[in-house]
Amino acid sequence: YTERNNTGVEKLKEYNKTDFETNTTNTTSTSAINLEDVSDQNIASNSNTESNQTLSQNNNTILAQVEENVDTKLNSTAKTAAQNNSTLLAENSTKKSSDLAETLFESPITLNKIEFNQLVFENDNQEVEIANSDIIGLDDYKKPKAVIKNIIGLIGGFNIAQAYNSGVHAGTYSGNVFGGVSFSHNITPKISLETDLLYEARNGVGTEITSTNKSYDFGYQKQETTIQNQALHYMELPILLGYQIGNLKLAAGPSLAYLLTAKNEETVSYEDSYSNWSETSEMYGKSSGINSFDLAVCASVEYSILERVGLGLRVNYGLTDVTDNSYFTNSSSDNNMQYRAFLSYKLFNF
Repeated sequence: YTERNNTGVEKLKEYNKTDFETNTTNTTSTSAINLEDVSDQNIASNSNTESNQTLSQNNNTILAQVEENVDTKLNSTAKTAAQNNSTLLAENSTKKSSDLAETLFESPITLNKIEFNQLVFENDNQEVEIANSDIIGLDDYKKPKAVIKNIIGLIGGFNIAQAYNSGVHAGTYSGNVFGGVSFSHNITPKISLETDLLYEARNGVGTEITSTNKSYDFGYQKQETTIQNQALHYMELPILLGYQIGNLKLAAGPSLAYLLTAKNEETVSYEDSYSNWSETSEMYGKSSGINSFDLAVCASVEYSILERVGLGLRVNYGLTDVTDNSYFTNSSSDNNMQYRAFLSYKLFNF
């Protein structure tokens, strides 16, 4: 378009110049002949000076008319050329805009992550602007959420434990509470590593040992002491590998528990030849015959009922015998078997 436009303008200028020169020459020649004839007649007749002045004025008028006609024609021609030039530019711009729109329609641009206000395509002296709304996918683009790597929270619930076989409550179950803090690290969006630091009071233990002393000096004397373990207080550290399925989280792993202290009941009975009596008291401290460490495996399932709140179930199965058979003089295997229901609350995400 530009080459054709430039060629047309040059030809138009050349034509206007040639036409101007031709018209000027013809007009001047005609005027010169008229002036020549008139002058010859005036000179031959030798009339007065006023006639010569009149002829000169007529000649100047004719020349002015010729110049005016030529200027008018040139202005008209230039105006036509300018209009043609504008038309060519408009056609060129329209074609490029149409081609651009067709390209965007046939091959839409899909944006994953890009930031800009507008695309500008320059075309000589004009600009074609494509707004954001014309780019398919830009309005629908949403900034991805930040990936949460670590979570610190609280956990607590209710625990049901099976009584020890060697205890006086064998075959029954006891209830107690547990609670603590939790930490979870997301290895991937679906896989996480979780650990809890829990305090648990395990009630209904029921293991006991009785010792008897008898003497017959200056009469009969008997003292019997019974120590019964009623509750064990543990600090527990489970380490679980979790897998997320939507709002449901499955986890399993080992758990190590350490015995902090125990609640014991001591009963002392005294009998002699003249009287008998008994006394019961509570005491705290580690009890002989109860192992300080317990190893278990646990499995849990947790469902997120709210963004920060979860509801779950957990099972702990002890792998070690908690009681010392030689101390209690039995052959029973006493392990910690516990069923838990808990609530979790996420405090911090980072």
